[in-house]
Amino acid sequence: MTTTVRETLALESFKGFHVLAGFGGLDREISTTTFIEAPDSWKWIRGGECVLTLAYAFQTEEQLLALVRELIERQATCIGIKTERYIKQVPQSVLDLADQHKFPIIDIPISVPFAAIIHPVQSLIIHDQARLLKYSEKVRHTFFGLSVRAAEIEEIMQVLCEFTHVDLAFMDLATDRKYIFSDSPQLPAALGTLPLKDVLNLYPHEDVMLNGRLLGHLIFDADAEKLKDRWSEIPINQAKGALLLYFQRREAQHQVESRYRNEFVQDLITRNIRMEQEAWNRAKSFNWNLEGPQRVVIVDIDNYKSCLTRAISGGQGVNAIENSKSRIYAIARSFLARLNGGKYPYAEMSDSIVFIFPSGDENGGGFFNDLLRRTLVDMMKVIQTETGFTVTVGVGDPCNNVFDCPESYRQAQQGLELLRLSTGGNVIASWSEMGVYKLLHGVAGTSEGRSFMERYLGPLLNDERPAGATLLDTLQTTVSCNWNLKDAAMAMDVHYNTLKYRWRKICDLLGIDPSKSGDRLNVMIALKLYRMHKNA
Repeated sequence: MTTTVRETLALESFKGFHVLAGFGGLDREISTTTFIEAPDSWKWIRGGECVLTLAYAFQTEEQLLALVRELIERQATCIGIKTERYIKQVPQSVLDLADQHKFPIIDIPISVPFAAIIHPVQSLIIHDQARLLKYSEKVRHTFFGLSVRAAEIEEIMQVLCEFTHVDLAFMDLATDRKYIFSDSPQLPAALGTLPLKDVLNLYPHEDVMLNGRLLGHLIFDADAEKLKDRWSEIPINQAKGALLLYFQRREAQHQVESRYRNEFVQDLITRNIRMEQEAWNRAKSFNWNLEGPQRVVIVDIDNYKSCLTRAISGGQGVNAIENSKSRIYAIARSFLARLNGGKYPYAEMSDSIVFIFPSGDENGGGFFNDLLRRTLVDMMKVIQTETGFTVTVGVGDPCNNVFDCPESYRQAQQGLELLRLSTGGNVIASWSEMGVYKLLHGVAGTSEGRSFMERYLGPLLNDERPAGATLLDTLQTTVSCNWNLKDAAMAMDVHYNTLKYRWRKICDLLGIDPSKSGDRLNVMIALKLYRMHKNA
């Protein structure tokens, strides 16, 4: 506890004192007492004082109003005035100002000496300071013990909850795990249903940082002012220190583990393991089951390198970008763990994370493929919502065993590159569904590919006028609408006759007959090559 105006007025020696204004500030803390009798003595106010005065130098309304305004600005706690001595009555304008700023004005009986006020107030303050010091030492010793014992996050949060007596949670951004300690359902419900950024907007929180990297959020279901109280502030700071020590230990362990894990997965996808027994032994050390058919999934961050380059060249540093990457990897691991209980090989690359999964073919491959796609779609939405980045996901075909993973990796890598070229990213590129893009990959960007694109789209591509871009957009929309002009007109929000006019002009310029399947096939292939070329 702290010494407040309300607590002070409750003392036996303060009977007969009356609060004239500022009732909303009765829970403000008093750190000391002081006198003010000289006209400019307010200059020495530092904040937290219970100011006592006879108001000899502040007898006019303007003088007293100016004094109270200065005390409020300098964050004094309250003022006690012997109104019967000089001013008789506090002007209404002063009372209104005090009410507005929740600044208590107290009427002190003329018969009470100031010494009778100062002594009990200072005694109460010293008593509370001693209690706070003892409390601080207890908190420090408790969290120090947790750090010495290498306590886990859950135990640290449990102790913090016991000291602060508020509902709280910790969001571990690296593992995407939530540690919730709450007697009411509001905080768990928010963490379970809302995006993280919305939760942080709703609740007071403290960020836990290590070397410029954001590791997690302490989230409190409590009033922000209560958290600033030293009885809450001390354990919160001690808990953050214990968390930092925990994360330093985990970071050191993670660096060693991730190096061996990444090397092992890279050896698998590059066919760098010579003996099967070596693979089984290394997999056993990570508690991975690599038996049966497997497939490779790659989650690749769109435009990561360009964003990193811009941040460096703009002098903004790389911490924010690196934090986003770490968060993306954590979200990906969290979502894909649902498919296999978290026991899967993965490797973190410079801007992508590679997973090796059981293909699911032994237990109904179709069901597993649908579940995988739904999981990936949900994952991509969360990544974009929380980080602002999008990802392109490459999914290779199932292979007979883990030693054939290099082929599935090649398919996943090539698939995401192909679909990113044609769409710009933020898609799922399943190799089994790539279709004609597999064939176009070999000619995109070559002289033959450019010649083919020029042959069937040249008049539109070479027209630099706005009309040329409009006709090209019309062609792409019509093809995407399965060559149906009415559907294309609706998609472009133009009149049907307008689209028919554009369509005749397109056919004349390109020299095509859309009723011929060969012409339609050539135009569709040229458009795919164009999109691949544009996004390259």
